Amino acid sequence: IPVRPDRLRIPLTAPVEHVVEEVNRFRPDVIFGYASHLELIFRTVAARGLAMHRPAVVLYAGEAMTEPGRRLIREDFGIAVVAFYNAVEVFKIGFGCGQGDGYHLHAD
Repeated sequence: IPVRPDRLRIPLTAPVEHVVEEVNRFRPDVIFGYASHLELIFRTVAARGLAMHRPAVVLYAGEAMTEPGRRLIREDFGIAVVAFYNAVEVFKIGFGCGQGDGYHLHAD
């Protein structure tokens, strides 16, 4: 993992077309965001037939993603989907299983 990875921040208020343009320009390996926002972006890209760079992983936190949303990103786009469950007070509480079957919890 790079010490200082390059990052691109796109506002939640940005139109989907702008998000797609920025993702295509930046070509990230990882996209991170809120579950509902990511799901909306990928559903819109699929529905409109937009060409968008496909990262290796989509990470989400802050809320749950629907199973249809995870399935769309995993199966239709071929992108791994990983969830983080955390809180400001305790940092990482758990993380989504690579098999997509729930969470692995940090015992400490």
